[in-house]
Amino acid sequence: ALIVDYRELVTAETDREGRATLRFPAGAKVDWIFAYKTGSGFDYYENYNAWPTQDRLPVPERIELKLVGAVSAIIEVRDSDDNPVPNIMVAPWLIETEGKITRLNMSGLGIQRTDEDGQALFDWLPNNLKGRINFLIQDEKYYCATNPIYVLNTEEVVTRTARVQRVATVQGTVRHADGSPAPGIRLQGEGRGATNMYFRGYTRTDAQGKYSIDIYPNQETILAVADDRYAAASKTDIDLKPAEELNDVDFTLRFGTLIHGKLTFGNERELQAGQTATLIEKAGDKANLVRWFETKNSGEYRFRVGPGT
Repeated sequence: ALIVDYRELVTAETDREGRATLRFPAGAKVDWIFAYKTGSGFDYYENYNAWPTQDRLPVPERIELKLVGAVSAIIEVRDSDDNPVPNIMVAPWLIETEGKITRLNMSGLGIQRTDEDGQALFDWLPNNLKGRINFLIQDEKYYCATNPIYVLNTEEVVTRTARVQRVATVQGTVRHADGSPAPGIRLQGEGRGATNMYFRGYTRTDAQGKYSIDIYPNQETILAVADDRYAAASKTDIDLKPAEELNDVDFTLRFGTLIHGKLTFGNERELQAGQTATLIEKAGDKANLVRWFETKNSGEYRFRVGPGT
């Protein structure tokens, strides 16, 4: 598989001689190319000569990856009542092998789903692993506060358990100032808890102005209108238990405040396109909500906000 901007762009399977061809757009800034096989192991090519860096090298026409042996790990997913949870996506996050410059970011790649016993088998992990592998649990209805961690063990198949909780749900209605429903309004939620596995999610109102969004439990969560045309006061006091529902969290739209400006560089104030302006709304001890705007050729950024910090 070939990764560009941390995303899998193209994949291929090797033939009987272990060869594969990957075709990708000329000029693409390739991060990594990696390969793995059940029982054989894992290897990756790094398309840079230092880290951290944004620079990427031209990809050689031919590269060689070596699978030098595999170890196995089982990730077992269980709920709050210690029941196995089937059909949950599990994926390795960062993998580094001996002799490499840095780690390969595999988040979202190499996914396995748990079986009826709540287990996902990874039988291709490299036997020359450096450090450890954190595994991500990915599911719309479950949240894992602490990632299971695998450390190299060449003697046996290691089992690690991930404890998951049902997500919570917030619902409500968005209305205009005259009380009419507001369809197509984008909302953003963001939560912070005791671990670094924070929540960020989005939803839109339907034709009746109603919305529903699933959030992580036990996190201080902000829910905000994130729209170019309208704003509203954010809801900043949301902290729900697993599987809890909170209804009638309503918003009334206003034009709000437009925070805008231009991004320039140097004494000549050259307008900067394709750069990112960031706005952070803060509330409580942990909660914050992050919004971005990518500047256009005019160099301008724009955020429409309601009252807040």
